Amino acid sequence: MAKTQPPTRARVHNGPQIDLGIEPAQRKAIAEGLAKMLADTYTLYLKTHNFHWNVTGPMFQTLHLMFEQQYNELALAVDLVAERIRALGHPAPGSYAQFSKLSSISEATGVLKAEDMICQLVEGQEALVRTARKVFVTAEKASDQVTIDLLTQRMQCMRRQRGCSEACWSKGRRAKDLSRPKQGMVRQLMQWMPMCQGLLVTRRGTGPRPCAVS
Repeated sequence: MAKTQPPTRARVHNGPQIDLGIEPAQRKAIAEGLAKMLADTYTLYLKTHNFHWNVTGPMFQTLHLMFEQQYNELALAVDLVAERIRALGHPAPGSYAQFSKLSSISEATGVLKAEDMICQLVEGQEALVRTARKVFVTAEKASDQVTIDLLTQRMQCMRRQRGCSEACWSKGRRAKDLSRPKQGMVRQLMQWMPMCQGLLVTRRGTGPRPCAVS
């Protein structure tokens, strides 16, 4: 009786063989989905950092702080996603050219009003959740629990960031007149700020780390 041959193991650039219990085709599909998520995360990070630098207006101090919290969290998330791609045996994209092709989030052009910045961030945070949900389906089919946990964590963080952003501009994202602040915008933001600050957790005084699933 012929012996059944074990699945062929993949190598990482001629390095150690990989056997995670996930078929090579499934690992490739998950890595490709995570590459899109990485591109979305980096693009949103760059956009948020841009807005942190260039925001103006009566809410400057509050928005300047919130944007800083959000881009710091996104910067750490970039590493988590890229490292998971590498663990699956595939190279992580790392150039502007690659990100521009893979990302579903457009770059910001020009200097925007504060209200428009918030609207763009809400849209970007929603887009990132949609991308993560698509990868989630692929990872679930492969029973890739590590990627599933990462995606769940990222979606939770983005939903919280979205809540913080939208609190600054209640329903203004779909309003035609984006130049007129809504009443109670400052009050709503201050109610959300404690939870927004919870996105960043200081550990041993080393600074922020990605938020965990609550």
